[in-house]
Amino acid sequence: MTDEPLIDENGDGIQFYGKAPVVSVTAVEGQSNVYLLETVITLERNTQISPRPGQFYMIRSEVSSVYFKRPISVYRSEDFFEDGKKKIRIQFLILEKGQGTKELCHMKPGTELSLTGPCGNAFEVEKSLLETDRPSVCIVGGGIGVAPVANFASSLPEKSYDFYASFKSGSYGLDYVKAENLYITTDDGSVGIHGMLPAALTAEKIKSAGYKVIYACGPAPMLV
Repeated sequence: MTDEPLIDENGDGIQFYGKAPVVSVTAVEGQSNVYLLETVITLERNTQISPRPGQFYMIRSEVSSVYFKRPISVYRSEDFFEDGKKKIRIQFLILEKGQGTKELCHMKPGTELSLTGPCGNAFEVEKSLLETDRPSVCIVGGGIGVAPVANFASSLPEKSYDFYASFKSGSYGLDYVKAENLYITTDDGSVGIHGMLPAALTAEKIKSAGYKVIYACGPAPMLV
C-alpha cells in the first residue's frame, strides 16, 4: 500500500478509523494464551478498502489502560452488505503477551474496539507460480505468525502451494489451509514432526522441492 493514495477521489480517507463492536472472543483449543477475536466493521463509505492477505489493523480496547494500539494481523475477513451499508467481518488471532493484548483477549461481546486500517503491504504472487506441475510456492508460519500467512494461503487455489507451520506445542490457525503438502513441527512433539522448523524445512529441502518463492511470518530467529 505504500505506493497507493490513502484518499479517494473526493479527498476522503480510504482506511477505516473508528470503533467496532466485539462479536466474540474465544480461547484457542490447546493454547493457554492464544485467542480468536471477531468483530464487524461498518464502513462509512463504499470507497473505504477491505483488508488484503498480509495486512493488519492497529487495534485496542476502546476502554483501555494503554495509549497505543497494537498491530494485529488479519486472520480471516469477509465483506458483506447489510441495510445498505458495506461491512467487514474480521477475525484476529491474538497472542496474550502484554497489557494491551491481555485486554483484547478478555473483551466481552458488545464492548467496543478502536481500529485503524488496513495497514501494511499485502502478499503478492505471480499467477504463473500457481500453475506449475508441483508447488513452487512455499508458505511458512511460526507461532502467532501463522495468522497472516494462513490468510494468504486461503486466498490461493487449493494445492497450489506447500505450507510449513511451526509451534511450541499443539497447532492452530490451519483450518483454511488447503496445501498440497502441510508440514507441522512442534517443539514438544505433540503434533507432527518433533523439533523446530529446520526439522521439516532445510536448504536442501527448498532446493529439492523446487520452490521459487517463500512467504514467511514468525519470530525473528525463524526467519534468519
